[in-house]
Formats: sequence, structure tokens, C-alpha cells
Amino acid sequence: MKKIIFLFLMFSAMLFAKWEVETGYTTDGSPLTSFKTYDTTTITNYLSETDTNLLSEINDLSESDKNLLKEGIKLFYPYINIGVNVDGTGFSVVSIYHLEIKEGDSLVLIVTDNEGNDMRCKFHEDDIEDCQIRMTAGRSTVLTKMLYNGKSAKLMKNFKPIATFDLKGIKQVMQKHVGKSYWYKYKLND
Repeated sequence: MKKIIFLFLMFSAMLFAKWEVETGYTTDGSPLTSFKTYDTTTITNYLSETDTNLLSEINDLSESDKNLLKEGIKLFYPYINIGVNVDGTGFSVVSIYHLEIKEGDSLVLIVTDNEGNDMRCKFHEDDIEDCQIRMTAGRSTVLTKMLYNGKSAKLMKNFKPIATFDLKGIKQVMQKHVGKSYWYKYKLND
């Protein structure tokens, strides 16, 4: 069964190379529109080394079973989430999830823009928790702009990449969902 799950991940990796849009709330109840993208390279690399004859077993699953499997597996993928509040002048928050993140780690996110320039984001020690980085509204403004203008991002731990994120398409998705807000027009694009 373990091989079937990993093979399904390889089979469906392209489905995750997109931005998901969700709604939710901050801890104080402020509404957020969230934009999330996953890193599937770790699983894809693992799958390329496994027995690919199990693909037929995945294809034999019903569509509802495939969807359940996909949703369950996504819990283990690293992701970047940009949360945007458009009430009043608005704000953004950023979180990055990865099972290898531990409180006290020295982490750097390297965002590559469309011209190939690297921009580095170092995190405050208060932002790093076990399995995640959570940047509050005050500290996430610059990172939100970097991600918005980026092509890709690499999360580095001890000078080694632990996750790679495809950022293409975020401008179009954000414009569609929050493009008419004050935050988008005057804070993100200032």
C-alpha cells in the first residue's frame, strides 16, 4: 500500500503545481483569503527510484478513492501559504510548512525573481516553530512582495535545500481574488 500511495503522488504531482485558494480566519477572527502552493519534488524524486509497475493499481482506483488518497497525502507535502486580509487597508501573513523544520533552526528562503536574481529572506527566531514558519502581519510584508514577484523559492536549512516551490501564476491568482482591494492596489503594488 505504501508504494501505491507514493506512486499516486508521482502520478498526481502535476496537480499540486498550482495555487490553491482558500478562505479562513486569523487567531483573532480576521478573515483571510489564502494562497497555497506545494513542493512535490521530494516525493517525485523518491518515486522515480521506486517500482513504477504500480501505476496500474492506482489507475484501477475509483475517482473518489483517488481524491481521498490525494487529499490525505497532501498533509505531508511542504507548502507556502500567503494569507491576505482585505478589510480596511489590509495586511498579509506568510506561513511555510515542512516536517523537517524545528524550533531554533537557522532557515533562509531564497526567492528567485523573473530576471534570475536571488533575494534572501531570513526569519526571526520567534517565527520558527516545529514543522512551520509563521510570519505575522508586521514582518511578512516584504516577503509577500518577494513571493508575489518571484518565479521560484528554495527553503534552505544548514545551507542545504529542503523544499523548492514554483511561484509562477501567483500574480494572476491574487489579482483575480483580491485585485480590487486597497491592500492589493496600494500595499502590494507600491
